[in-house]
Amino acid sequence: MMTNLSREGLSNLRVNMNSLRSASLSEVPIIGVLVEVRTYKHLLYLLIALPLGFAYSALFSMLVLGIVFTVVGIGVVIALATLFGIRAVAGFERWLANTLLDTELEKYDDVAVDVDGALGDVTKYIEADSTWRGVGFLSVKFLITVFAFVPLFMLANGLPLISAPLRYPLTTQLGEVNGEPVRWSIETFPEALLAVAIGLGVVLGTLHVANVSAYVTRQMATALLGAEDSRHDWALRLLSDPTGFSLWMLSVVTNAANESRASSMTTMGDDSHESHQSMPAVLPHPRLAEP
Repeated sequence: MMTNLSREGLSNLRVNMNSLRSASLSEVPIIGVLVEVRTYKHLLYLLIALPLGFAYSALFSMLVLGIVFTVVGIGVVIALATLFGIRAVAGFERWLANTLLDTELEKYDDVAVDVDGALGDVTKYIEADSTWRGVGFLSVKFLITVFAFVPLFMLANGLPLISAPLRYPLTTQLGEVNGEPVRWSIETFPEALLAVAIGLGVVLGTLHVANVSAYVTRQMATALLGAEDSRHDWALRLLSDPTGFSLWMLSVVTNAANESRASSMTTMGDDSHESHQSMPAVLPHPRLAEP
């Protein structure tokens, strides 16, 4: 029994040491992105964005087609069906941002409830701002999809260079210039080591570009896909600034004591109660104040 407990304790110690080692490595400038989990979540987001971008372009084509043919009844049906589809896709994008971009977005609560008739059930979604916010996000998301080719292309060219010492001699293609392929023949071990250095530089650049694109997309999602979840903001601000919270609570207690003393002085008919009422009010806690 003691042996099992000792093994379990050693296992937990190894896990804690590994987590501490990863945390310290992630804080190293430039190369810290290699051990950050969120970096690879951002890469996955860009990879998923490629097929989604083509699907969204088809969705917008249907919307434009519906608007063009609104003079005919079928155009109205196509436009309405596309708008409902965009609302569903915006919900999926909100979930994707919460999962891979570390956002905490909630669904907009801007769809009217007290409507009458089938026509009202349809127009309430057209009048909701969230519908057109979703249209705006998907239109901008297409630009992110186009940009996603850059880091993925860099990664596809950088990874083969890292494995050059295991595969040389070899010839690798680095891209094209004026339609002509640019190839590099790696025939010696020093050239293979140089390829490793170049490959690591390209991979690091790719990861930083992925983080930058994820940051831009996160800001767009926060602005267009949903309201930020503020249920835990108070607790998070408390944990982030316990000293400021203590000072704020001290001012609250001091002010309450002053008010209690002033009230008792008033009851006793003391003329000096005005001096106590002039005590400073509760200091607003800068970290707990609502943004």
